[in-house]
Amino acid sequence: MDTSFPSGAGTLPGEALPLAAEEVADQAGGRPDGNRQPQPAASVALIDCGNKVIGVEVVHVREVIPEPHELQPLASSGPGVIGCLALRGLAVPVVDFAALLGWPATAPGILVVLRIQTGLVAFRAQATRRIVLGDHIRFQDIATAATGREEQIFPRLGLIEDLAVAMLEPSALISLGIPATRDQRATAKVSDISEQYLLFELDGRDFVLPVARVHGTVPETEVGGATLVSGPCEGSIQRLDLEIALINPLLMCGMPHQGSRPKAAGAIVLNFGGEKRLALRADRVRDIIQIKKSLISPMPRVLARRGDLFLGVVPVAEDRWYHVLDPDRIMQDPALGAFASLTRRSGAGQAQGARMRGRRGTALLFRAGGDFSLPIDSVEEIVGLPQSVIDTDSQGLHLCTISHRGGLLPIFALSQILVGGRVDFGPLSAVIVVRVEGERIGLAVEEMLAIERVGFVEHPDGRPEGMVERHQPDRIRSFSLVELDQLASWTA
Repeated sequence: MDTSFPSGAGTLPGEALPLAAEEVADQAGGRPDGNRQPQPAASVALIDCGNKVIGVEVVHVREVIPEPHELQPLASSGPGVIGCLALRGLAVPVVDFAALLGWPATAPGILVVLRIQTGLVAFRAQATRRIVLGDHIRFQDIATAATGREEQIFPRLGLIEDLAVAMLEPSALISLGIPATRDQRATAKVSDISEQYLLFELDGRDFVLPVARVHGTVPETEVGGATLVSGPCEGSIQRLDLEIALINPLLMCGMPHQGSRPKAAGAIVLNFGGEKRLALRADRVRDIIQIKKSLISPMPRVLARRGDLFLGVVPVAEDRWYHVLDPDRIMQDPALGAFASLTRRSGAGQAQGARMRGRRGTALLFRAGGDFSLPIDSVEEIVGLPQSVIDTDSQGLHLCTISHRGGLLPIFALSQILVGGRVDFGPLSAVIVVRVEGERIGLAVEEMLAIERVGFVEHPDGRPEGMVERHQPDRIRSFSLVELDQLASWTA
């Protein structure tokens, strides 16, 4: 049983999700209704294409995937078209700039799938580099008498310090007669709001709860309180100085369950107000994910007798779905409220609780060359660290770039930024997705520890709230707060 955060979940290359309409509009510098507002320059993905570096505005990048061993044939007279890519039911034409513009031939590497209005076109490249904020690029048009294909496709230059990047104009590919496949994937509605959810597993079933309503997570600990065993309650667990009733979510919701009362269990803790707590048993905490409200479907009656305790379900595969629990309904349930009222504090715990300093809040705790933390509201989601990074034992600052939510997500080794030295990634490693100066980046860490209620306290050098304190039954453990605004110069 494991309540840490293993890698392997989340969006991987080739599994990008669409940008919401408001995200597309913001990156393009306008709003969906056509009323343009002053916006920063669009961010640019830098891509190695043979012996050249080209730039593509992120808003046009749908996803990036490894180039397959063979492309499918495509009958087309479009210049530079070398075949098509079978992409989840769509045949996407693939362009090779070497064939189109006479550049030196290169070995297969990756395919960058572009969204051009409502169409899709892919081009061959060797690797992605990074994403650069538009404000850090000086764009300039090239005055030339030439009117060839190269001038049409790359009409501008972008200067990034001493690097000159040829800026791709995707619409020029269509005007040259290169075919495009109509993108059949619907764009999310502007009003369709995403929310962060904690994903956990019990007896092979996946449950999610809004992260904002989670008071903390408890690693596997001994289950006591045999006198509390009744209905969905399987006893009690100790968290900090509190003894909390342990509830089996399957029994709570009237779902099939064949297991026996556990001797030890992990849990997700909910706060019912005051010192009232309730612990939901969990075999494993899997991830922090984003779910759009429009993706939540009504709960089928056949799945649970207590369907009223769910917001619904989110299908993720033909035979798999997330059960979305409703924390408000759980807290309004009289029987569950009665179990929460049984929360007890020990005498030793009262003294320990009094020692907690600073503002109370919820933080994500992890290891990145040391003990570090982030306020939970700074974390957009957690995705898996690509296995290729773990297998290659990469030691650089920039580990890789993956396709993520309709764009590119550069991933950096956080421990290299914070402390330097060797990085050892393994099965408990993961990527924390955050925003730095408005851009999504991924911070790879060696191990996820927990989501906990902590005290935000002064850093030893006097900075306000530079540390958090995690209170455990036998000690107080300190974690340094990662300051995201200080990462900008490292990840630009």
